[in-house]
Amino acid sequence: MHFLDSKLVRQSAPTLAGLKAGSLFCCDSSEKKELEERLPLWNRTMNEKGVYVQIVAIRNSNFLVYVFRPDLLSQILQNSGVAEFLSDYGYDNLNCENALADLKRRFLASNEFPHEIGLFLGYPLEDVRSFILNAGHSCKKVGCWKVYHDVAEANRLFESFHKCSTIFFDLLNNGFSLSALTVKSRILTST
Repeated sequence: MHFLDSKLVRQSAPTLAGLKAGSLFCCDSSEKKELEERLPLWNRTMNEKGVYVQIVAIRNSNFLVYVFRPDLLSQILQNSGVAEFLSDYGYDNLNCENALADLKRRFLASNEFPHEIGLFLGYPLEDVRSFILNAGHSCKKVGCWKVYHDVAEANRLFESFHKCSTIFFDLLNNGFSLSALTVKSRILTST
């Protein structure tokens, strides 16, 4: 098992399972060569199942790697509240490709972390909005994200994400491939 495959699964299992729109993890400069080799392999392996991987930013010699499901991200971006919220941050056209291009521009334009990325990770709009308004303070719970509103639902999600990550990491350690661990997208098309 390649150490970057292990990192990807450890950090992105809920996205691979289709439970989450996206995941983000960091690779440092010592992993650059391996990351450049793994990215095309990951995409060849997982794109057919609806999962994509790309570098969204390079910060302090670290590579921020975004693993995502365009189908789930599109559903989030089509929410009118999300569209209105993101337009305040300069997001013009909210198809996946354009929204990701805008996110990358936001990373480049500032040393600040664009906190709206929480939406790209599948966090609830109300929690992302409250995190920004409260500068990360006064939350009700800290888990995969800072929770300001529905703690019961967040606890349910945190538990499912944790179980998924544990199971997927064990399966990877027992010889399962990334392809076997990636659940095919469930979006149905009408005929």
